[in-house]
Amino acid sequence: MFRNKAKSDIRITIKNGRTIDGLQAFLPNEEVRGEAEIIPENDITVDAIRARLVWYTQGRGDRDMGVVDTVTGPSGFLTGGVPVRMDFTLRLPSAPWSYAGQLITLVWAVQIVVDRDRGLDYDDDQPIIMTPTFETLDPFGS
Repeated sequence: MFRNKAKSDIRITIKNGRTIDGLQAFLPNEEVRGEAEIIPENDITVDAIRARLVWYTQGRGDRDMGVVDTVTGPSGFLTGGVPVRMDFTLRLPSAPWSYAGQLITLVWAVQIVVDRDRGLDYDDDQPIIMTPTFETLDPFGS
């Protein structure tokens, strides 16, 4: 989604939900629980590591994006090659639901942002599905 070329390995593990089409799926208003592991390639100083629950659109027209929940984690000096772990719990709202149409797709994701003191931020995301029913859904419209 919003990946840049900064050097850091970010792993996101979702610990709850149900699996639909290879992604973790959740009902509206449910909690999304998980863990992020960040391994910086080099020593860096960060203002904070943040777990964010975001939605964004893909397809024709302008791209829209929203942040609905954020958890702020560790800050300070991170040693290159040394893993930093952060647990998170984020709450989904009641809407909008995941949607895959011919013109537009609405995707939900857990995004981890390493807010660097100086330089480019590091980020990565793990798509999830929010649906009122646990039926097959292709959130990427493929």
